[in-house]
Amino acid sequence: MSVYVFSPTTGYMWAQNYYCNFNGNPPHTVVNPYDGGSWCCPIDVSGSENDNVWLQFDGGGNDAGCLSITTTQWSGVCASDPAPWNDAVIVRFYSGANATGTLLGEVMFAHLKNRIANQTFNTHNAATAMVIGNLAGDCNCGCAHGVHTHMQGSNTYSPSFSCNQSLTAGQWVYRVG
Repeated sequence: MSVYVFSPTTGYMWAQNYYCNFNGNPPHTVVNPYDGGSWCCPIDVSGSENDNVWLQFDGGGNDAGCLSITTTQWSGVCASDPAPWNDAVIVRFYSGANATGTLLGEVMFAHLKNRIANQTFNTHNAATAMVIGNLAGDCNCGCAHGVHTHMQGSNTYSPSFSCNQSLTAGQWVYRVG
């Protein structure tokens, strides 16, 4: 069973594999927070400064879904930029309680301030929604152009979106597992 992660805020798709309307649409940056990660499928979702960034997912139901998650603060998204544009939260999805069992996949949320602490949550295959941070303002520096959250996944799939497509907070953007 797959776990579906929903858009963290209502906004617009500014980038997927390529940046939309930014200096000739260069390839979108994929950040590897640690060795051995197979990160892919970057997206940028626009919003307004201080908007809550929600982690929302369906949990997979009773069919071998997600029993727990961990949240980990990480800095290194944009090495040339100061905090909070360099800051992220990595969410790991596990098949067992207390971050045990199989690691189903990971999703990173970047350019956040007021990030959630490093924690473990038992989700019991249930639909889950929690605020993991707030959108930082536009620093117009390095890789952070405009108010948005950068997302990417490991062991995930993301559907194809159109440039500047409207996204709602209940629309899935990643399938984990």
